[in-house]
Amino acid sequence: MRRHNKTWTEQELVTMHKLHKAGSTDREIAQILGRSWQSVRQQRSRKRAVVKTAPSQASLQFVEAHKGAKYTRYMKPSTEVSILWGLIKYTKA
Repeated sequence: MRRHNKTWTEQELVTMHKLHKAGSTDREIAQILGRSWQSVRQQRSRKRAVVKTAPSQASLQFVEAHKGAKYTRYMKPSTEVSILWGLIKYTKA
């Protein structure tokens, strides 16, 4: 019994998540839920992208720069035009 174009219920999503953690393949999960394996794969990738956890504050720590660290300053690109064999130079920043 296939369910075409039906929305996923919360119970199906929880079951899919548990089965995936247990090591089941998408095809096995699809047979259990009565869905196609492509839809199971799509829901897994969607939910994995949505359920991103932010790093905890405890894991974010300030790290001192090494003694040899240097600051590099990058200049803006500029255009230079030379007229009369270099006697007059015009620079546009």
